[in-house]
Amino acid sequence: MEEPSGQETPRRLLIFPVLLALLLAVSPILLFGDDADSGAVLREDLSEAQLETLAELDFARTPADVRGGMTALNQAFLLDSGSLVVAGTWEGSLELGNWSDESVGGRDLFVAELTTDGDWSSAHFAGSSGEDSIALLSISGDRLSVWGRVNGEARFASEILDHHTGWSPTAFEAHLYIDEGWQRVWQIDDELLPVSSTSLWCGFA
Repeated sequence: MEEPSGQETPRRLLIFPVLLALLLAVSPILLFGDDADSGAVLREDLSEAQLETLAELDFARTPADVRGGMTALNQAFLLDSGSLVVAGTWEGSLELGNWSDESVGGRDLFVAELTTDGDWSSAHFAGSSGEDSIALLSISGDRLSVWGRVNGEARFASEILDHHTGWSPTAFEAHLYIDEGWQRVWQIDDELLPVSSTSLWCGFA
């Protein structure tokens, strides 16, 4: 009777890293896990001009503020240039410097860049007829990735995300370039989003 080949074990050991690589390829969000925290951007990281601009807009600081209709900043990221990229939600009218929009429904989404001079250099809007939310923001090179939920057919500039889940929200992943706007958006499994997606970034407070 032949002895088992000693090459079988190494081949079996290769299965796990291959499966892990395939799993991570499903969505980059898995690299961040449920502990992704935009609170890494602190008040001392911001310029005085940025702090003044953020203070003027009176963003939400508590969930009660959000329920009351105030604009929420859910995610924040500091670029090497010192510019602050924020992602959040609003309802009604939103004005960020020369950029403005009206929400389609309950709460819509936005991603914007605030320079060290306190100027909004760009802002990009998206949303559905229902209550939308931001779960995570990340950056790779010049590309930003946004994950969240929409409630209804959602428009990301010329990109349309269909809604086929009835009363349940649709989880999504969207890509954009801060100087060019939305590039792609598609539906993902809700399980790929962080467990908590209602956190507020208040690093300006």
